[in-house]
Amino acid sequence: MLQQTEETIDEKLRSNTTTNWKDIPLEVWTHHIWSFLHLPELFSIRLVSHEWNDFLLHHARDYLLHVKLNRIHMPSFLICCKHLYFNNIGKLDMKFIEYALEPKHQKPLDETERKEIAESFNPLEYFPNLSSLKLTLTDVKSLETVSPQIANMKYLNDLDIRSNLMTNKCLNTILTQPVTLMSLTRLDVSVNVLGTSCVEFINSNPHLSNLKYLNMSNNQLLLFHTKVESVFKDTLEELYVSDCSLNIESMKNILVSYPKLTTLDFSFNKLEKIKNLYQSIQLENDTEKYCKLIRLNMSGSKLRNDQLEYIAKIPIFSELRILDLSRNRINKLGTEKLADESISVLSKVEYLDLSRCGIGKEGAQNIRQSSIFSSLKLLIE
Repeated sequence: MLQQTEETIDEKLRSNTTTNWKDIPLEVWTHHIWSFLHLPELFSIRLVSHEWNDFLLHHARDYLLHVKLNRIHMPSFLICCKHLYFNNIGKLDMKFIEYALEPKHQKPLDETERKEIAESFNPLEYFPNLSSLKLTLTDVKSLETVSPQIANMKYLNDLDIRSNLMTNKCLNTILTQPVTLMSLTRLDVSVNVLGTSCVEFINSNPHLSNLKYLNMSNNQLLLFHTKVESVFKDTLEELYVSDCSLNIESMKNILVSYPKLTTLDFSFNKLEKIKNLYQSIQLENDTEKYCKLIRLNMSGSKLRNDQLEYIAKIPIFSELRILDLSRNRINKLGTEKLADESISVLSKVEYLDLSRCGIGKEGAQNIRQSSIFSSLKLLIE
């Protein structure tokens, strides 16, 4: 029966029909398929799809973990790792992986046992050519354990370590390994418990000199300020710092620190003193040192009608194409400020989001009929 099952699956995989990996029972994968298929063919870049990666490392995580801890069986996954069959995989999603976490049906492990287990099987060392790695919703201790392997990925350009309850200390451990991450262009550390000091650390880290995309949203940054010039000053194009308890002074620091920045998500922060930014720029009379944003998100920042006047006439906003002002305390009076032809610099805006503000039909009409918004393609009201 088993031989017949193997032959049927083998024949199907080698035919021109499409096989849904998730339809094959997990025990068939772990006990049988890996034992008779030509492994180099199965794990070639042609056959290892995102769906297969997700099935193996997400849906099968509990079973694979149990096999690792049990040590009675040599898991097929480990055999494939040892034979370097994952060498050519470029993208890997390892959500929910907890290397040192014991199954619920076993007795709790002490710290020594946890460390031995974590060190005995570290799958990341068998994926040396990754260009994109996601380690989301992962145990913090596991992140620290795999940090040397992350540092050795010389082709890695996209690292996603969001939603891990990660502290400044853990982030420092990951990003200060002996081997540098000089190829990294995208870094996502959002939804963690990072504090103010991580801003300075990230900006001064020589490993990140090629960074183009940085997401630090949903952390308790409180202040965005660096004492030294950022190592990615001339490369950063996108910055996301939504819901980080930042104020208008932090926004100014950002606009000055990254001259190549085109996208800024500053939503759900404290922008009640937007007037201060306008006045500061006017006093300096030097807009050249500021970045020229194309996309700006100020959603949910408690902006009022009178404050929209300053947004409309801040000179460095003159290149904006996408502006999100949704979820603010704005009504039709605020739209009159935005559309004031005598002061507004927003003539290039193509997409304007004023949803969940209560601007009403009159407010929307103020925007659509203004010559300032002649380039407008979409108004979300």
